[in-house]
Amino acid sequence: MIRKARGFLEPFMDIINQIYHSFKEGHCNPVYDLSSILNILLWITQFYIAAMFIIYSYRKLFWTPIQLRTIIEWHEDFPPYFVRLIGVIELLCGLGLVLPYISGTAPILTIIDVFAMILFMIIAASFHIKRKEYAAIVKEEPHYILLLIILAWGRLFHYPFISC
Repeated sequence: MIRKARGFLEPFMDIINQIYHSFKEGHCNPVYDLSSILNILLWITQFYIAAMFIIYSYRKLFWTPIQLRTIIEWHEDFPPYFVRLIGVIELLCGLGLVLPYISGTAPILTIIDVFAMILFMIIAASFHIKRKEYAAIVKEEPHYILLLIILAWGRLFHYPFISC
């Protein structure tokens, strides 16, 4: 177990050691060091949001209405195909957040997906406001919107704040 954890943390420790030694020696190479850390943080953010959206989509696509009743208050007000459609949209958003950027074939699709997800979350928040479900808004939408904005900034402007 410790070997697995050590293997997982090794890339992070290498980056931290490089930063430490570059500042200890009196020279600064932040373009490599800080951009690597920021890139790792952006990847963690991307995978976190993608995993959450895929989990939410799984619930909407495969759970029975009785199971959905425990977590989604509004599903009984709409036909089942509408709930499934939202599940499909969430699945596509989750996959679109990671797959284009990982494959490297069309990373611009990840940026487009980020903005589509921000729009999706704003629509979801307005839906919950209309239904006066304020607890659902506070629980989910704000932190996803904030993380998506940070992700859009990081992936669009490619680490603009790095300087020495």
